[in-house]
Amino acid sequence: MQGQSTIVTHSLLVLFATIFLIIVVGTLNQLRNTYEEFVLDLTAKHLCELVRSTIEDMYSPTPSNMRALVNESMGKISLRLPDKVGGMKYKILLLEREIKVIVSDREKASCSIALDVILEGKSAGGDSNLEWIDAMGNHTFVLSSA
Repeated sequence: MQGQSTIVTHSLLVLFATIFLIIVVGTLNQLRNTYEEFVLDLTAKHLCELVRSTIEDMYSPTPSNMRALVNESMGKISLRLPDKVGGMKYKILLLEREIKVIVSDREKASCSIALDVILEGKSAGGDSNLEWIDAMGNHTFVLSSA
């Protein structure tokens, strides 16, 4: 009977060690996923604010007597955006007065602009261009990949 007790004790020890290991690995994996999601959200919000502040810095309303009659480029800025956010590909969309950052077909961040401008275009990161076009007082900002 002494031999069976040792086998049972060792089996229980291995069982408890395995359960403990599974719990530790699961907890660390969940912690990593939570941290990755946090970094992804934070970076997406930063990109949104970067594009918004760039537009606000470029824009200055033109007096009504100086409006362009045709599409005239009022300025262009080259942006060097990251290729990936949190290791994932993303898109920045400019829609009317809103800027959206989309990662894996999910909107991660959005910010609106209070200026009287129209926003158009999209970029998938990397080298991008932001152009300010004025036509008859309609101020349009167009984002495009370079």
